[in-house]
Amino acid sequence: MRKCVLILLLLLPFILQVFGQKNDQKTLVIRVSGDITPGIADFISSALDHANKEGYGAVVLVINTNGGLLAATEKIVDSMGETYASTAVYVPKNGRAFSAGAYILMASDVAGMAQGATVGAAMPIPPEDKILNAMSGWMRSLAESTGRPAEVADKMVRENLVLTATEALNAGIIQHISPNLWTFIDDCGFPEEIVEMRLDLGSYVLILISTPVIAWLLLVLGGLIFIIGLKTPGLFMEWAGGVMVLLGLYGLGQVGIGPGALALILLGIAAMLLELKMGHGFLAVGGMALAVFGLILMYRSAPLLRTDADIYLFSAAGIIMASLVGFYLHKIKQSLSLKEMLLDPKKLIGEEGIVRRKIPAGGTGIVLVRSELWSATSEEEIEEGSRVKVIDISGLRLIVKKIT
Repeated sequence: MRKCVLILLLLLPFILQVFGQKNDQKTLVIRVSGDITPGIADFISSALDHANKEGYGAVVLVINTNGGLLAATEKIVDSMGETYASTAVYVPKNGRAFSAGAYILMASDVAGMAQGATVGAAMPIPPEDKILNAMSGWMRSLAESTGRPAEVADKMVRENLVLTATEALNAGIIQHISPNLWTFIDDCGFPEEIVEMRLDLGSYVLILISTPVIAWLLLVLGGLIFIIGLKTPGLFMEWAGGVMVLLGLYGLGQVGIGPGALALILLGIAAMLLELKMGHGFLAVGGMALAVFGLILMYRSAPLLRTDADIYLFSAAGIIMASLVGFYLHKIKQSLSLKEMLLDPKKLIGEEGIVRRKIPAGGTGIVLVRSELWSATSEEEIEEGSRVKVIDISGLRLIVKKIT
């Protein structure tokens, strides 16, 4: 009995190692595509935290991005630095690690690319000296901490240097050129058993609404739908618009939008709301134009975020929709005004019109006032085409005089 206990005690460290570190022979894979947003950063940070808790042997980020937001990039780099497992970045065939992606690659323990992939173009926008020096210093620091040449990293920021896979390998920026992910994992000597981190619904929604152009679209289109809902109660459009506005504001908060850009967007929303009172259509279009300027300013205030055709496409779509909403509100105002006139024709007193059928002296003719035809009489003879002014109402007949 004593011998059995002694054997168990001797084997206890081995047993604890086997069962306590069951995932150290696995590689966690995280795929990142599109802009680096706060939603993406939260997803990657959660995945890296999961890798720490479960004791994975390695973590590989497969990235394909043109850039992203600075705060989100910083969060990803910080999380990579706190990860116990080896971290690697792989850029697939025809993929890009531009701007924010270049910083993430530079922070990895090991990196690889497929032929046809590119890395670099990390110059901040706008390239002001203060921002340029700060980003250059950060990039050099990341390169030095992972054993990569700081001078090449510096050129990516200051000169927008872009490297192909072969150039990146020769420059010492990456360690492997691998045709696919599985070959890259084998080249790195990582565990061959792969576990891929999948997006759950909550992460997907957060990533979607924290994309700057989507958050902006939710806000401004939600505002337009809310306005339509207020003019057409009973269709619940005001509720749908209100929810979209709240989601848009939340998304912009996640993005970390600058105060100037936010002020322009909210001023545009306020102008569109004033359209409810004015009903001419101009404020809806003008408000949308202000919101578009806010969107452009938002991108210019993010040094690692690259503009693309989607921004201008969404902007154009927003202005077109604002024009339609303005026209819709203008027609509603006309209809309401006509209804008021039919209920109380005295509201026409003082209005001007055009004679459509000759008015004999003391007789009856037809005049066009506010896009409606009315019977009219006058003490004087008035020829067709003459301009007249309504001076009184008799029943539903207008009393007019010629404007000289």
